[in-house]
Amino acid sequence: MAALHDVGSWSLWKGKNLTFHQMFVDHTDAEYPERVYVEKTDRTVDEWRKRPGRPDNHVGDCLVMCLVAQAMLGRLA
Repeated sequence: MAALHDVGSWSLWKGKNLTFHQMFVDHTDAEYPERVYVEKTDRTVDEWRKRPGRPDNHVGDCLVMCLVAQAMLGRLA
C-alpha cells in the first residue's frame, strides 16, 4: 500500500524468469485486508481474508514473517 520508493515499499525486478514473478505475485496477492472494529478492545484492525480460489499463500506468509523479524530487530527502514 506504500508508494514506490517510500519506506516500506518494494517492487519486482525486471528479468527473464517471469514464471517466478507470477508465482510470487499469486502468493502475495492471495489474501486481502478487511478493516473490522473490535468492540472488546475498542479499536479497528485489519483482518486478512483469503481470496476465493487462491489457496496458495506460502511465499506471502514467508515475506510477512521476514518483515516482522526485521521490525523486531529494528532493521525495517
